[in-house]
Amino acid sequence: MLSSKRLKSLIQSEIPAGAPCISIYLPTHARYPDNEGDPVRYKNLVSDAERIAEAKYARRHWEDAFISLYDLVKAKTTLWQYTKAGLAVFACGSSLEVFHLEYAPEPIAIVGSVYHVLPLFAHLGRRADVLLADLSKDRVRLYKASRYGYEPFETDEVKTEFQALFDDFDVNADLNVGSYSGLEGMHHGHRAKPEEVEKNREKYFRYLDTTLPQVLGNRKVLLAGTTKNIAVFRQISKNTVYLESQIEQPLDSIDEKDRQGRIAEALEPLLADDAKRLQDDLLRAIADRRTVNEHDLALKAAEEGRLGAIYVNLAKHKAGNTNLDSVIIKGLHTGADVHVLELSEDVRGEWYGVLRY
Repeated sequence: MLSSKRLKSLIQSEIPAGAPCISIYLPTHARYPDNEGDPVRYKNLVSDAERIAEAKYARRHWEDAFISLYDLVKAKTTLWQYTKAGLAVFACGSSLEVFHLEYAPEPIAIVGSVYHVLPLFAHLGRRADVLLADLSKDRVRLYKASRYGYEPFETDEVKTEFQALFDDFDVNADLNVGSYSGLEGMHHGHRAKPEEVEKNREKYFRYLDTTLPQVLGNRKVLLAGTTKNIAVFRQISKNTVYLESQIEQPLDSIDEKDRQGRIAEALEPLLADDAKRLQDDLLRAIADRRTVNEHDLALKAAEEGRLGAIYVNLAKHKAGNTNLDSVIIKGLHTGADVHVLELSEDVRGEWYGVLRY
């Protein structure tokens, strides 16, 4: 799986002297029978890369890398049967890295002095990672979610059921008989009153509002649930970590094939806000004459630690263009941020390096 940590590790890996860096991208298929052709398409791209390497580099510098790349064709149970929407494969010397992608990249084979990493930043920039909190009145189900997928979020820091938090409240007690002593005092021969249910919900939601920000990292929270539960939660909340957009249905009441689309739709405003903020920052830098867009100047600034950010305009960028990879990698080594996004017509260039000073 692609992550910022794994991408950073790839970029910081040592390149053997004289060895080319091989980058393979291809769209893949998650289900039979479509996925049967994926190994063949991958092998064809590796063959394309081998022809490029043979024409430009001594065999001793790339032979081991291609042995590893071709070995992946045989890895049916460990690779091709468990793909997502795409694969990115990187090899250099004896090193091999495979990333499962949640989007379908353009199929391409690149051989050069550095890895072709720009498509990975385009992917990460469009993820919009959030914590999805699917609320009911006495429990919450948490998920790590992005516009590409979602999966359960496991943590011991959040009590996901009211009963686990207030263990003296027995949700299974038969309140028609005997007595009950709990959060709201003692009642004889009656079920819990509606106002008690409401108070218990409010107590649990206050607890969630206090606890959820502690496990977020840099993420925001996307709320799902009935309109009533979401409204009560927002009324109680004292934090600003919750997205304005929301999914006004419990997740398990949405058909499974439609869930991801609903999540992606709810995340679009967040992506739009992020893109506008980044574009405004870039336009200010251009107005202040703090940008460069020539390869040699940007590379020199990166080497000197003066490159604060790199912006790539997907509206102008051509797939497979590798001239930025060396700037991106050198910039990352010296602390630059990388932003790959669709910019408006106000931004005319294909890419910009923003200088710190």
